[in-house]
Amino acid sequence: RAFIVYDPVMAASSGEALSGAGFVEAIRTRLLPLVDCLTPNLAEAAALLGVPRALSEDDMARQGRALLELGPRAVLMKGGHLQGGEAVDLLVTADAAARRYAAPRIASKNLHGTGCTLSSAIAAFIVLGLALPEAVAAARAFVREAIEAGRDLTLGAGPGPLIQAKVRIAT
Repeated sequence: RAFIVYDPVMAASSGEALSGAGFVEAIRTRLLPLVDCLTPNLAEAAALLGVPRALSEDDMARQGRALLELGPRAVLMKGGHLQGGEAVDLLVTADAAARRYAAPRIASKNLHGTGCTLSSAIAAFIVLGLALPEAVAAARAFVREAIEAGRDLTLGAGPGPLIQAKVRIAT
């Protein structure tokens, strides 16, 4: 069967809600049990659980485990909005300890769409035959390259999008 990666675009990076309460309940009860890998940012995870936003990696791991209880087989907690010098994501699964992915932050205002791009890249690497932990690592490298490629560009007045990076795929 198809491997389903779901990025619940329910809350913008700014924390602004993009959907209503009925939508959130439908995701919880109908969609999450079908998902192989859920990829929420901190605001989306909090909205799905009805709890405050995670403020630490420990909070992220707890929320990831709580989201597993709603049905997805894996949760990639995207922690790009945590404070600190590293951008940290945690892959939470029922059969292993949370796997930590971290890299130094890159200063850039062109970060619009990083979460959606990461989720799409994970799905692409799964299709190419990588196991989920390796697909996450490869997708993070792809997004990091895109951030680096566009960090010094000025694109309009506000936050800009990612810039397409060269794609290097080793299969």
